[in-house]
Amino acid sequence: MGQACTLPAPFLWRTLYPHGMGPTARLFDRDCVTRREFFEVIGAAGTIMLVNACGSRAADITTPSLKGTLSGQVRDLQGKPQAGLGTLLLMYNSGRQVGLRATPDANGLFKFPAIPAGDYQVRFDAPGKAIIADPFENPIRFSVVGGQDNFIAVPVQLGD
Repeated sequence: MGQACTLPAPFLWRTLYPHGMGPTARLFDRDCVTRREFFEVIGAAGTIMLVNACGSRAADITTPSLKGTLSGQVRDLQGKPQAGLGTLLLMYNSGRQVGLRATPDANGLFKFPAIPAGDYQVRFDAPGKAIIADPFENPIRFSVVGGQDNFIAVPVQLGD
């Protein structure tokens, strides 16, 4: 018993591949396609259209990233916590500001909650009160790992 013809093959091929034969050339020489063949071709074409709509590169199709927390402590060069000293600015790795600021508490601790995983910088700013002296860098570069509390120490040299 033969399989039933679902759709005339030339109509399907002209609709899906108007400029050429496409990946299913083995079916082009037939007068009609079965239901199974029809859905195989339509399924493949739908997947290709979805990927193309998303940017056509697998790297462009991403899953939501996990968020992590950045916490830290402002300390002098001897390791003593510095209460309420300065402001910390969170920046993307490119140097553009994220738009978040933190001020250390009474124990010199600060926190940036719920930051998407990735590479960032923190710039310490306390004009006339303290600086981050050599060999330390300002801004401080670091990576946030999703689902974790990421800690950095901010070593400062107090002014006169």
